[in-house]
Amino acid sequence: MIVCIRNKRPLFVSARSVWRRWLASDATTAPPQPTSLHLYNSLTASLERLPTDQPFACYTCGPTVYAPAHLGHARTYVWVDILRCILEQQPSAAPILFVMNVTDVDDKILKASSDQSIDPLTLSSRLESEFWRDMDAMNVQRPHVVVRVTDYVDSHIVPFVKDLLRHGYAHEQEDGVYFSVSEYERKTGKTYLQFRRGGGDSKRDCRLMEQQQGQSDASATEQDESITNQRQQQQRDFCLWKRQKHGEALVWNGPNGMPGRPGWHIECSAMIRAVQEEIQPVPFYLHIGGVDLHFPHHTNEIAQSEAMAACCSSDHGNNNVDSRQSPASTISDHWIPHWMHTGHLHIDGMKMSKSLKNFVTVQDYLLDSATNSPFSSPADDFRWWCIQSSYRGPSTFTQLQMEQARDQRMKVIRFLVSAQECINKPGNNACKWSSIDRDLLWSAHETREQCMRALYNDMDGMTFCRELLDLVDKGATYLKQSNGGIVETIQVLDRTVRKLCAMIGFSDITCRAGLQARHAAPLIVAGGERVLLDAMVNFRASVRAAAMGGLKIEKDSAHAREILELCDDARDNTFRAIGIELLDGESTTNGNNLSLWRPCVPDGSGDQEVTMNNNRAPAEANVGRRQDELRNVPVEMFFKMGVYEGRFLEYDSDGFPTTNADGSEVSIRLRKKLQKKLEKHTRRLLDKGQ
Repeated sequence: MIVCIRNKRPLFVSARSVWRRWLASDATTAPPQPTSLHLYNSLTASLERLPTDQPFACYTCGPTVYAPAHLGHARTYVWVDILRCILEQQPSAAPILFVMNVTDVDDKILKASSDQSIDPLTLSSRLESEFWRDMDAMNVQRPHVVVRVTDYVDSHIVPFVKDLLRHGYAHEQEDGVYFSVSEYERKTGKTYLQFRRGGGDSKRDCRLMEQQQGQSDASATEQDESITNQRQQQQRDFCLWKRQKHGEALVWNGPNGMPGRPGWHIECSAMIRAVQEEIQPVPFYLHIGGVDLHFPHHTNEIAQSEAMAACCSSDHGNNNVDSRQSPASTISDHWIPHWMHTGHLHIDGMKMSKSLKNFVTVQDYLLDSATNSPFSSPADDFRWWCIQSSYRGPSTFTQLQMEQARDQRMKVIRFLVSAQECINKPGNNACKWSSIDRDLLWSAHETREQCMRALYNDMDGMTFCRELLDLVDKGATYLKQSNGGIVETIQVLDRTVRKLCAMIGFSDITCRAGLQARHAAPLIVAGGERVLLDAMVNFRASVRAAAMGGLKIEKDSAHAREILELCDDARDNTFRAIGIELLDGESTTNGNNLSLWRPCVPDGSGDQEVTMNNNRAPAEANVGRRQDELRNVPVEMFFKMGVYEGRFLEYDSDGFPTTNADGSEVSIRLRKKLQKKLEKHTRRLLDKGQ
């Protein structure tokens, strides 16, 4: 029995008795199969099963497109994508419809468009396109349905507000129409702050509301900055419709002929209602958003939607809620029964916020993290980092943590590449099957079960990653200590690791690492054959120069050591940078040169051109190629071409960016990063004599 200790845990634990019992048992006594997904419900503060045996719809609060997406957005939508991957890969799961909104009319959008002297719809359309480009690059699948506020104002939002007014759930003021929380509680008998489940004490609710408003970030207050408590009938009332202010560009004919535009909270309720009319009787069962939307946005959504359900019930003359207005009425008594909230993202211990100017945009992250390795995937690194902590709690983003996530993902890739090299190696099927192979087959089965149980248990990513890395360590040890091992055993380990990576949505860069060598296909060298040829020629020239220098003086060991150092440098740096491992000291097996080297994971330290293939995230795969366009451009054009093209609006006399594409000023943080990039490019040009 081979035992390898990792963190004081045995990698190979004897499974003989368990394995024999499992083989001898019938289906009723076999290891328990993973159950369906259980997810924490913010509404009930409990872990609840999602009804994946029947179709339902999931609604995600999408972006307000007034500025580029940052990593806080990315974390939420990556987790939504992980959830979607898990749901869609469940055995016998019913189809689930994913819906996301885009807020394309809003106070922030109007302010940004005014500052930039641009039409607000033109601005929001451009920034929405950038958002989808960023999500593509982060390997996030697009939703099945995208709903935009401006498409539903006349057809659903205005009628929604009118119905609430007609049934006494809203009241009109000089600056707009407001939802009456007290009337909602009186008529429905429900509590306004349902997430808190704290009873119906109005004074307590007001105190809690004031406390939460003081602690919440700008997203909770800026949306309703035009609403003043003096004009509200009660402190908790919130705006449904905003009367047009002087000079505002976007205006619709609202309730009672009031010109204006929708309030923030009404949009999601109305658009869910609109989609529900198209997909009935399939209910909306799951609602997702960031924890900062917990109050007031989602609290207000529930109140106004349940009030609308009561309106529909009253109009139909009975106590049954119309399923078109109460999406989950066939499953639960709640408007939408299950709510999922993702935690805050912190930068070096502080919450990421535009007001603190400590946010990192998705574009900046991708640009700073991309390397020339064909296995480089900032999106997969970020996904691995996300899943190592709970989606519900806060998470701190640091460069050190991202490097650790990248190193762990590269450990998986190294195993996959090595496994494929062993599978494709001629004559590797002569080994005898042993107890080691038996234990590994059991470990692969058990790891898959444990990983699935972890994901089904409120998406426990920490356990998932630990189990996956343990299996990778066992597989790597097997490859090293068994002279390549048995093909069938390696294939089981290889397939298990790839399936688990696909289960959480990794791209083909990770999931298909090493598969290019299958069926004796030509080896794909990072950078192509020219890079390999240049490396060989440069190596020969270095060796020849050292040897010529030795001829001018008496032979001594110093020059021999110099030659050996050059050989070692070529082996350890030059060849590994392009994905070639030299096998010094190992004899050939069949007399050809192939046995003297083998493919390996490039270390990314070289400066060669590479081509990355990622079917699921084409935008990310283009980053390397767009960076290559910048290698020889003049300094003054560096930030106007390649990966920087379209990112900036204005430049100084030296070609350095001063204004972002959205019209905002380039931040001090970004200026420092760009300055470092420019200095590196300048040095490269000087080295080339340009």
